[in-house]
Amino acid sequence: MSELEETKINGVSIIDRLQILDEVNRYAWAWDSGDIEEYLGCYAEDGALEHPTPDGKPGYHTGRDAVRQAIQANMDTRPTNAYGLQHHFGSPRLEPKGDDVQVNAYCAVLRHEFHRTYWPHGPSFRIGTWHCLYTRTDAGWRIKVLSVKMWTDTAFNSGIAIQDRKPGMVGTGTPFG
Repeated sequence: MSELEETKINGVSIIDRLQILDEVNRYAWAWDSGDIEEYLGCYAEDGALEHPTPDGKPGYHTGRDAVRQAIQANMDTRPTNAYGLQHHFGSPRLEPKGDDVQVNAYCAVLRHEFHRTYWPHGPSFRIGTWHCLYTRTDAGWRIKVLSVKMWTDTAFNSGIAIQDRKPGMVGTGTPFG
């Protein structure tokens, strides 16, 4: 075993940490560019996506086919949905969960929607948290379960994520005040 494989940060080897963070970037590039095959390739065969549906209800989709069905329309309408989409993940924390690795990060999504005649007109900015359990497969680290909590969707009646946050939790303010 190499020194990099033996050296761990917060219980995750440096090699695994770099590979997983590269997969997080692969996910963002695939989603933002509308490459559905690349996006689905980020998931394990039985991987799951939990993301609020447009009506505000939780959506849970297990397996690549179910994930495809959940997001295909969004990717198909991308040219009229958002000219430019950019997912930015900040302060990612990686920690082992058995043989898997949990990634928790802040997520900021910038959407360029200058073509819309209703709100939002111009750039739209969404924020929330991104919680992804990665599992090691023969193809490398892949998403086992991804849970997206978009805080700003709640403010626009299209999500319930903010209702899940208790006082003192990430994004609700300082626990010291």
